[in-house]
Amino acid sequence: MNIQVKKLELIEWIAQMPDTPARQNTLNNVVTQWSYNDPAAAASYALKLPDNDARNGLFGNIASAWANNDPISAVTWAAGLPNTQQPYPLVNAVNAWANSAPEDAANYVSKLPAGDLQSSVAQAVVNAWAWQDPEDAAKWVEKFPEGDLQVNAWQQVAQAWSQNDPDAAKAWVIALQHGTARDTAINAVCNLLRQTDPEGAALLATQIDDETLRQNASVDADVIGPAFGPVGFHMGSTIYKTAPGGNVLWQKTTR
Repeated sequence: MNIQVKKLELIEWIAQMPDTPARQNTLNNVVTQWSYNDPAAAASYALKLPDNDARNGLFGNIASAWANNDPISAVTWAAGLPNTQQPYPLVNAVNAWANSAPEDAANYVSKLPAGDLQSSVAQAVVNAWAWQDPEDAAKWVEKFPEGDLQVNAWQQVAQAWSQNDPDAAKAWVIALQHGTARDTAINAVCNLLRQTDPEGAALLATQIDDETLRQNASVDADVIGPAFGPVGFHMGSTIYKTAPGGNVLWQKTTR
């Protein structure tokens, strides 16, 4: 009896168990493990399962495992699923593809029809690419049309870049074209900087054009940053900004 037959017998035995969350988790785990060795067979079996959220989650697991060894086949399989079942597995497959060949994955994304699916897959590529080479990822994102996708993608690049090279990340976000995407990217860098360089975070926050976002970024850096001395404090859910003499200049409720 070969391993695949034994695997199928185990899966069929699990499938006969009472329909509980524990049984579903066990089945998903076994099929996911199977997909590392024989993703095509695992995918074929998963297609026979009831059409529900659990199966869609399993599709995503299979796509990730498959793409680690054969991203083209994984992407082709995921793209061939019905439209309502495509997003999760396709995003996972392209994300894994981007880990090894980000330019190829980006080229694939550019050929998808414009819409929510393309946006989700594009963000998966940015997420992988930005940690490997944020400068090249940024050049790709700069080609995106203005809108939510570019705002979110620039934020992803900024977060990854500031982790690896904060000085380069600061220079990049400051040089971006003014607008919502730039402000969001600057704020993302500030969020990382304030843990290690609160004074630098506060200084960078002054580059944000949006007044509310700039004020929020500045007060957070002031409160967290010991370099500024006792100029801010929390009381309950409110942050107070004070002058050196102790007078309250303004306050902000955090929730």
